[in-house]
Amino acid sequence: MNLNLRPHHLLCTRAFRGKGYSPAFVENMSRVIAEIKNGACITLTAGFDDICAACPEKEGSVCKSEEKVQTFDARVLERFHLERKTYPYTELEHCITEYLDEASYEYICCNCEWRQTGVCTYTDVQTVIR
Repeated sequence: MNLNLRPHHLLCTRAFRGKGYSPAFVENMSRVIAEIKNGACITLTAGFDDICAACPEKEGSVCKSEEKVQTFDARVLERFHLERKTYPYTELEHCITEYLDEASYEYICCNCEWRQTGVCTYTDVQTVIR
């Protein structure tokens, strides 16, 4: 099984606690996380991914917040020394565990609405998907 994920969604999947934009979004995110738990490989991609499929921020072929999320993606690639390619999730987990610290979280997620409203915290993204 292979999933396509934007790089910043690596952190979102770790912080997810059943809240989201809509019931359809929550259901889709839960499905994606279940696939990660079942050993899916992850292709880090640009643009829409498997999580975006049910996101109400999607307007046609663009995200309402595309510029902002591109910044999140670029910062994840930079901080975790990753590329847009396919990885076994265990390798991604190792990179996140090795390079994630509070300063990186703040740098990557500083403009994220979920962090700003307290739905997502540094402690949340430290949680390993199991």
